Parts: sequence; C-alpha cells; structure tokens
Amino acid sequence: MESKTHSQYQDESSRYVDQKTAGRRLRVDGNKRTEEELRQMLRLAEVENKELKDSLRYVEIQLAKTRENYTNVCKKYEEAQEEIQKCHEQINRQTNINHAQAQQIEEMGKKMDEFVASQKEMYEKSKFKVSSYQNEIDIREEEINRLKRQIGQRDEDISNLNMRVGTISDRMRDIEEELELKSGENNRLRNQVADLEKTVQDLYVSRKGDGSFQVELDKLKADNERLILLLQNTCESEVLREAKSLNKSNMNSSFNTGSSKQKGRGASNERSRGKSAGAYQTGASNASGNQNLSNEWIPTEAVRAIQKIKEIFNGQMTETCVSQILYELNGIWRAIMRKENEAIKKKLTDQIQDLRRQLITKRAFDEEEAHKEISRLKKELQFAQKQSKSKNKYNGSAASSHTTYKENDQRESSANPLANMKQQHQKNDNNNQQLKNRITQLEKQRLNAKAVEMMGALSNSDEISSGKYGGGIRHRQDQQMTMNDEQFSGKNIFNYQQNVLPEGKGGLHGQDNMSHSFNYSDYS
Repeated sequence: MESKTHSQYQDESSRYVDQKTAGRRLRVDGNKRTEEELRQMLRLAEVENKELKDSLRYVEIQLAKTRENYTNVCKKYEEAQEEIQKCHEQINRQTNINHAQAQQIEEMGKKMDEFVASQKEMYEKSKFKVSSYQNEIDIREEEINRLKRQIGQRDEDISNLNMRVGTISDRMRDIEEELELKSGENNRLRNQVADLEKTVQDLYVSRKGDGSFQVELDKLKADNERLILLLQNTCESEVLREAKSLNKSNMNSSFNTGSSKQKGRGASNERSRGKSAGAYQTGASNASGNQNLSNEWIPTEAVRAIQKIKEIFNGQMTETCVSQILYELNGIWRAIMRKENEAIKKKLTDQIQDLRRQLITKRAFDEEEAHKEISRLKKELQFAQKQSKSKNKYNGSAASSHTTYKENDQRESSANPLANMKQQHQKNDNNNQQLKNRITQLEKQRLNAKAVEMMGALSNSDEISSGKYGGGIRHRQDQQMTMNDEQFSGKNIFNYQQNVLPEGKGGLHGQDNMSHSFNYSDYS
C-alpha cells in the first residue's frame, strides 16, 4: 500500500514539473501572446490549482492516517502498560502466596520435627522400660526356679514325716478352702475381663462406618423385645417368674448344704469363713434381685409418651400408633443406655487403672501366702523330724513296724493334697498371666484408636491446605522427607508396637523382641 501511494505521488510531481516548464515558456514569449494563448494559460493555471488542491487533500489524508496510526500506537502502548501493571500485581500476589506457603511448610516441618523427637523419646523410654521389665522377669524366673528347688527339697523331706499328720492335713484343708476362694475370685476377675472385652468390642464396632447401622438395628431389636416383655400381661410371664423363684430356691438350698458340709469340719476358722461366704451369697442374691427390679422398671418419660400417643390416636392401636410408640420408646431407651454405657466405661477404666497399679506396685497375694506357708511347713517339718528321731530311739521293733505301715498311709494321704495345692497354684498363676495379657490387649486397642484419630486429624489438615493453596503441603513435605524421618512418621506408628519395620530403614529390626508388650499409656 505504501509503495503504491509513493509511485502515485512521484507521477503527480513529474506532471507538475512539466506543466511548470510549459508555463515558463509561455511567459518568455508573452510579448507575442494571443487570446488563445491566454486561454491556454488560464486553463493551465486552473489545472495547476486543481492539482495543488488534490495534493493538499492527499497530504491531509496522509496526515489524518498518520494521526490515526499514532493514536492507535498510543492506545496499544497504554494497553501494554496496563497489562504490564496487571502482570506485576499478579506476580506480587503469587509471591505473597508463595511466602505464605513457605511459612506454612516451615511450621509443618517444625511440627513434624517435634513429633519425630517425641516419638524418638518415647521409643527410648520404651526401650529402657522393656529392659527393666526383662530384668524383672529374669529375677522372677530365678525366684520361681529357687522356689521349685525348695519344693523339690520339701517333697524329699516329706517322706521323713512321722508325727502331726492330722494337724497338717487340717491345715491343708484350710489351704484348699483358701484356694477355692481364690479360684472364685479368679473366676470373678475373668468374668469382669470378659465384660470389659465385650464393652470394648461394642465401642469399637459402634465407631465403624458401615457396621454402625447394623449395630443400631440389633440394639433396636433388643429394645423392642425388652419392651414387649415389659408390656405383656399374659400367663407366660407368671410361669417365668415361678421358674426364676424355683431356681433361686435351688441355689439357696445347694449353698446351705455346701455351708453345712464346711461347718462340719470342726475348726473355728472354717466357721468364720462359712459365715462370710453366706453373707457374700446373700449379697449376691440381693444384687440379682435388684437387677431384676431394675429391668422391670419403666421410666416416666415412656409413660408420658404413651399417654400423649393415646390422646393423639384416641386409644386406637393402629400400625402407625404402634410404630410411633416403638420409635419414642427406642429413643428413650437409647438415651438411658448411652448414660449407662458412659457410667460403665468410666467405672471400667477406673478398675483397669487400679488393676494396673496393683500389677506394678503390689506383690501377688498368692505369692505372699505361698512364702508364709513354705516357712511354716519348714518349721513344722523340723519339729516333726526332731520328734520322730526322739521317738524312734525309744520304740521297739514291733512298734517300729506298726508305725512304718501307718506312716506310709499317712504319706500317701498327705502327698495328694500337696499335689492338688501345686496344681491349684499353677492354675492361679496361669489365670493371673491371662488377665495381665488381656489388660495389655485392651490398652493396645485404646492406643490404636488414639493413633487413628491422630492420623484422621492430620489427613483433614492436609485436605484443608490442599483446598486453599491448590497443591497440597503434605505432598511436597512427603517428597522432601528423608529415609530416617520416614521410619518415625505417622504411617509407622503401629509398627513400633509390633516391632515390624522394613529392613534397611531403621535400627529396630531384630533388637527388642519384647517391645510389643510395652504399655504406651504411661507416657500419654
């Protein structure tokens, strides 16, 4: 376009030059002008004026175009300046966002470092405690072996007993009764631990997502059956009550016969123990009666709700009325059971803490009693040996043969209760060990629940940060995490309790095999 306008301008300028030379020629010859020449000169002047006007218009057009181009260039320059300013603002915003992300990354790094330090400290404490426990276990095993050796020596010394077999047998009966009481106490503790396991399992199942609905349905079914049993007024309920009363009478009669057999042994200690056992049995029967009364109790809220539903439906038992009654009663019973579960949970936690304190601080009652009994039997054996030696000196051959026959019978009769005592002692030790193991399992379950809650909180914080800043801080932090820090991160928190870590990523593999029995709740 520019080349075309330039060529047109050159053509017009050349034409203007030719006309100028022609006019000059006419002016030179102006002395001999005619009318035709004058007319021709006028025409040429008009043509020149017209051409000058056209050139002026062309110049004005070019100036207007240049002005438009200049204004366009100015506008583009201003737009470019605005875009540059916007880019600077965006860069500043991005730098602020990056600075905030860097600060948050530093804070998360500090938190992770603190968590790693706490985990390391906890691991060191657990390692020290495990070593102390191992030393205590070794000491206990040495004591048990020493006691076993003493029992072997005592068995060898029992063959030399000749006197006071009757008193020893009576005392052994007393020991058997104490073992029976201890076995009853062990059974009670076993039942208590079973109840604890059931409550923990119920709480663990109630926290599940998919199974919670099934648990609620089972509870609603149980509540409905309980309400049906409470609301029915038929003859079957009377039959059940009679059966319960017969069972109670049979239990009381069996207990009375057992207590009469115990009282027939003729010792004052046995009489006192029989009285205490009777008081305990009566207390248990009263407790069972109170439980039955509490089961038959209907709350006032349920009665009020039923009265309101009766007024609404005008005393007609329709399907909607029944469903409304069940819905209201289920809500009431759910609230009551929630309160009872909270009270039971609090009570059981207190009991677990008491049992843990007893296991750590107190010495076993059976062990103390065994030590006392061993010392007492040693003294009696020494006294019996002295008396047997003194009597054997003065007895004759016939008397010695008669006494040896009697002693053999007495040895056989005294060996059986001693063997029974050993078996009962071993059973009690095994039961105590089972109780300890179950308590540690419950503690592990509680710690696992705490760890799951901690990991859920960390995942929630990661989701919030990723939603805010679009990239996620946890992802970058995981990329920057080293191999040493990885073994103390949250995903390996369960591996420390079981001492399961991949080879080459930590120094815990194959060192402490007893770390799975450590209780982390002491430092929580």
